[in-house]
Amino acid sequence: MAKKGKGKAKETTQTTAKAKGGAKGKGKMVVVKDLAEEFGVEGKEIRVFLRKMGLKAPATGETGFGPKAKYQWKEGSKELEKVRSAWYAQLEAAEAEQEEEEVEEEVIEEEDEEELEDEEELEDEEDEEED
Repeated sequence: MAKKGKGKAKETTQTTAKAKGGAKGKGKMVVVKDLAEEFGVEGKEIRVFLRKMGLKAPATGETGFGPKAKYQWKEGSKELEKVRSAWYAQLEAAEAEQEEEEVEEEVIEEEDEEELEDEEELEDEEDEEED
């Protein structure tokens, strides 16, 4: 009986290894958790981004408890590179937008300062005329 138990454990390990991309780690599968760690964000943010890209998580075929669909890609695949490129492009666009907003704020502050200086000059002129 002990042999059957060991055989089952070995079979499960091989199945798990295949699910992860092969017995020797070839073709590692990248999942949302991996991307979240890579990008330094929560998995939820990655999934929202993927849906905005128009991607839909493929069904896992699993029944019972657990995800019914899961985003996953083979490391080095074109699809994964598209996801990474789109993520970095989104970050660059957000950074550019933030820089633009900061420049606009600086311009507004400079204009406000100039207006205050002009008002102070007018007040000084009015005070001199009253004297």
